[in-house]
Amino acid sequence: MEPNLKNYDTFYHDFSWQNELKFHNSLKGAAGINIAHEAVERHANDLVHNTVALRWIRKDLSFKDFTYTELHKLTSKFANVLTHLNIEKGDRVFSFLGRIPEL
Repeated sequence: MEPNLKNYDTFYHDFSWQNELKFHNSLKGAAGINIAHEAVERHANDLVHNTVALRWIRKDLSFKDFTYTELHKLTSKFANVLTHLNIEKGDRVFSFLGRIPEL
């Protein structure tokens, strides 16, 4: 398997955020990047929707795989919980979780 980054020095020298932004489709004006969209949603709506996006390995070395579709459904459920609790943009939400997928 070939590495994604073949020559770090060349990449570093030629890197430009302006060029990089062409690869992100969640940008709306000056709002910035929607990381949830870039990491999950756009893949859940693409040909890779049933591809494993996250593999959680438990302490006993058993594992559970989550596809992009599953992650999208789970994150949407959580967003609906926040909405039901009247959590709005700008509100602070805190969670104290162990190293589990919900984190």
